[in-house]
Amino acid sequence: MKKVLMIVLPVALLILGGVAYLTQAEEDPSGLSREDRSFLIETVDARMMDWAEGNLAAERGSNEKYRIYGRRMMRDQDRLMKELRGIAEKKNLVLPDEISEEKMEGLASLKKVSGETFDRRFRRMIIKDHKRDIRLFKKASESPDLEISSFAKQHLSLLEEHLEQARALNQ
Repeated sequence: MKKVLMIVLPVALLILGGVAYLTQAEEDPSGLSREDRSFLIETVDARMMDWAEGNLAAERGSNEKYRIYGRRMMRDQDRLMKELRGIAEKKNLVLPDEISEEKMEGLASLKKVSGETFDRRFRRMIIKDHKRDIRLFKKASESPDLEISSFAKQHLSLLEEHLEQARALNQ
């Protein structure tokens, strides 16, 4: 019985290991690390959210500063999205086409308000979002994947600019 177990057990482990490897290869043809995949997916989600928030600000901002900021957000997010989708395509990574449910909830709450209440809520959300994005981009700038680290380094200053402009909206 021990001899049978000594033969069957290693064979079973080899088979299970092969199945796990094949499953992993099928699930992730990109060859990206979990961190890099997560960065690209989270970043595209954040860019779609920022675009939608910018669109609302362009339409509903109670003063011209908010409307101008909203239009700039839309323009900049379009540019970043195009680049992100290009990187993902090269790496065979499918990115989401819609904003995540979590972010949609925040967007829905923003759609319910107008005037100065909208301005305050928009400003608070965009500051929080950009602080999170800056942390993500700083971490991604250290990625061993040169294309991802280059993208993160190249656009980190833009996010920092957006954050400072958002902070200045109520002045």
